Amino acid sequence: AELTYEREDVYTNSLDGIIVDYVATIKNTGSDTISLDSVSLDVEKADGTILTSDSMVNVLPRILAAGETAYVYSEPYNSTLGTSNSISKDEIGKTILHYTVNKHGNVDALPVEITELQISTQYGIVKVVGRIENKGTQELDTPYIVTPIMSADGKLLCVPFTISDNIAAGDKKGFEATVLGID
Repeated sequence: AELTYEREDVYTNSLDGIIVDYVATIKNTGSDTISLDSVSLDVEKADGTILTSDSMVNVLPRILAAGETAYVYSEPYNSTLGTSNSISKDEIGKTILHYTVNKHGNVDALPVEITELQISTQYGIVKVVGRIENKGTQELDTPYIVTPIMSADGKLLCVPFTISDNIAAGDKKGFEATVLGID
């Protein structure tokens, strides 16, 4: 697996909180199906000491067939939540992604079609609305719907996602996915 892109944004939100926003892509460059496990992010201070660590990182999908790409998104530091020691924006250093790669048995792609995508932004929030259709013969159990947003030059901006209720074979459902922190 290869880390093909990563971006860290540090900014001040409307509540004067310091936010670290992280996105990345990891591509399965091998020939085997793999899983991305033990994914975490460390946020360092500018002096190289650890500020915080986040093990609740969104990685979708976690199981990748050869040639597939996973999208990584997290907000590993948010001083607005009151759970972190507040520091200034200039004191934030770099964010470091950790993960392990393991071989995984082959997995068939879900038989779905995503249509009617509409993307809007307001106050730094990205909203994606669309439909998902189960083209298969079996019910889909709470599928994750991932809608990575790329810039015109192909850079990952953000990864809105949502989890749908079960979708019966042949059924179509609307969905809405949102995410904070886009420029």
